[in-house]
Amino acid sequence: MPHKWRKNVIGQFTADVRAATRLAMKKLHRDVWKRHQKAIAGARPPSKIVAVSAPSEPPKPVVTKKPATRRKPLLNVTDLVDGKDFISSEHAAKWFGTTDRNLRKLAAMGRIEIRGEGQNRKVAVASLRRYFGV
Repeated sequence: MPHKWRKNVIGQFTADVRAATRLAMKKLHRDVWKRHQKAIAGARPPSKIVAVSAPSEPPKPVVTKKPATRRKPLLNVTDLVDGKDFISSEHAAKWFGTTDRNLRKLAAMGRIEIRGEGQNRKVAVASLRRYFGV
């Protein structure tokens, strides 16, 4: 009857299971090791060593980089942010011509100020004006 098992009976059962698991793992490890050794021993050596000259360097593909394009802030950005202390990061990215990821990087570097977390994250307008020079 399980409800009447004592602590020492459960402890002995747990010890027996651990011992059996340990023995099974040792046997499995030994069997895997033997199969590995047989595979190594059964591998045939190469029949003939052929001198191979070093391959010439393949031509490198020509990669043309696109010039970095910096988005410009909206022309009426000052009108949009007048009278506001904080704006959402989505609006800040859109209005100031950058990305939300870039705003997070700037905040991590301490260049702009962000308050709140998650969906409630807001960017200080004063820090944006100072950084973007608007």
